[in-house]
Amino acid sequence: MFLTKSHMKLNRIAIDHRFKEIEKVEKLYIDSFPEDERIPFKVLLDILSVQKIMDIYYDNDQLIGMTYVFTDDKIVYLSYICIEEEFRNIGYGSEILEILKNDYKDKCLVIDIEECEENDDIRDEKRRGRDFYLRHGFVSTGIFYNFYHVDYEILCCNGTVTQEEWHSFLSRQRGRITRTIRYYKKDS
Repeated sequence: MFLTKSHMKLNRIAIDHRFKEIEKVEKLYIDSFPEDERIPFKVLLDILSVQKIMDIYYDNDQLIGMTYVFTDDKIVYLSYICIEEEFRNIGYGSEILEILKNDYKDKCLVIDIEECEENDDIRDEKRRGRDFYLRHGFVSTGIFYNFYHVDYEILCCNGTVTQEEWHSFLSRQRGRITRTIRYYKKDS
């Protein structure tokens, strides 16, 4: 399926646990991320607030994707973005990123991506993901960390973030769990 941007008519809806098709959203989320990278879906729903927002995106009546962001006065952390498998690689992810970049243009939009190891079985997939964000204006912050045995790199656009600002943000958003984060320097 090939669609041009002019054919995409994305509608964004902020949802909570009362959303009538919440099971479809949960399936999309579970199918899109490995278990070690997922916060339990029920927890995501339970912590929704003014600063923790789950949006879904429809094109006509078709569920296309979901985003989950944590926000404060300076930073918007795009914790999760996922697109239904049948609608990947045709521009929906790009369109959703542009919506977010525009909506939060006065804040630093931050993502963390899983690090690529040379002996990693899905190294090419991870590199394509990183390249996708770089093509959309994200840059590396030079911040790398390990959280629950997964290594991440921080990318951002619409501004910059330091390691101290990032850690402070995570501490406010996620509380004591951030004590398990271990930052490291990346060998060049």
